[in-house]
Amino acid sequence: MGRRKTKHEIDIETYSAEKDVNDLRRQFLEELEGKDWTDLYDPRDVQRLKDDDFYCKRFIRHQHGDMNAAVKMVKNTFKWRKDKNINGLCDITIFLKTISPDVLLIYIFYILMKAFKREINIPRTVYKTEFPQI
Repeated sequence: MGRRKTKHEIDIETYSAEKDVNDLRRQFLEELEGKDWTDLYDPRDVQRLKDDDFYCKRFIRHQHGDMNAAVKMVKNTFKWRKDKNINGLCDITIFLKTISPDVLLIYIFYILMKAFKREINIPRTVYKTEFPQI
């Protein structure tokens, strides 16, 4: 038993038929034929459009069923994603760009110390012990 779908997901699935999804793909891919589109769009985005029906339906629904507007939106979205290198971002990239170098060094030191303590089983709490006098 999977998770329940939200009202928005149900709306998107029922808003456009399989024919609309195929029309969107066909119109977009026809414009790509014979062109070197790798400078304009990321191949991962184009592949997702080919494979993911839900992704296509989101564009169609956002344009209220207007297929020409949906195709234009796909093109603009893919260009923006390529320009901003959205597929190249990951959580650590975003994290590194948002913090200062001082905080970054402290964070790296913290992570390394945590890993070091786990590796050699150092107790996390330091107790004061008295050693016998010799």
